[in-house]
Amino acid sequence: MKVKIGPIVYKIKKVKNLRNEVNTRMDGYIDYNNTRISLEKENNHQTVELTLWHEIVHGMATQSSIELEEREVELLAYSLMSLIHDNDLTKLMR
Repeated sequence: MKVKIGPIVYKIKKVKNLRNEVNTRMDGYIDYNNTRISLEKENNHQTVELTLWHEIVHGMATQSSIELEEREVELLAYSLMSLIHDNDLTKLMR
């Protein structure tokens, strides 16, 4: 699966036991250098989807040179996911 954020295509990969460089568990991570979004495979579907939106928001902000606080990224991710589901736009995601 892939997602295009601006002009960049990111490969989406589910990873079991996703960890950062200091070995802390993570739900997701966007790797700008390797154009990849990694998501924790063991999370439930809703958490994986929300995490994907979270990483997409990070990508959009970075590509637009906008600095967002983590709480702002969370708010936008929740809002996008709600917008899509509350308005039955999920068919657009398939």
